[in-house]
Amino acid sequence: MALTERELKEAEEITQMLIRPERARYPPEDILEDKCDFDDIPFKISYFDITNRRKEIIKAILWHHQSLALNKDTPVIVCSHGNAENKQSSGDIAYLMRKEQIAVVGFDFSGCGNSGGQYVTMGKNELPDLEDVIENIKTKFGFQKI
Repeated sequence: MALTERELKEAEEITQMLIRPERARYPPEDILEDKCDFDDIPFKISYFDITNRRKEIIKAILWHHQSLALNKDTPVIVCSHGNAENKQSSGDIAYLMRKEQIAVVGFDFSGCGNSGGQYVTMGKNELPDLEDVIENIKTKFGFQKI
């Protein structure tokens, strides 16, 4: 039984959603806030770029108490976002950890959010991206408790 033109179009739309979900859109870092308060606890927000092993730019964000020293003794949580999400969701984890002296790093996988890369690979590039982020924050901030 042949598919109708409408069914073919719907099948193509579903395929595109799976292969290339629409990127989450949000403003570029240069117009976003660099601080916020979580229940009167002042937090600093830092945006930074990482070049992954495929030479794509990964956009990342660091949340931490303004008074927290960033060094090898600073515990840090690295947040990986879900499908069609982005690094901004790491703010939810920062909020949950607001009473702890823990830094939180979020990032856009390549092909997602404001990062470079054309396609979400559903597993092929995500693990190397995560490894590149971890190596970068060890070097950039001296973090060891990840």
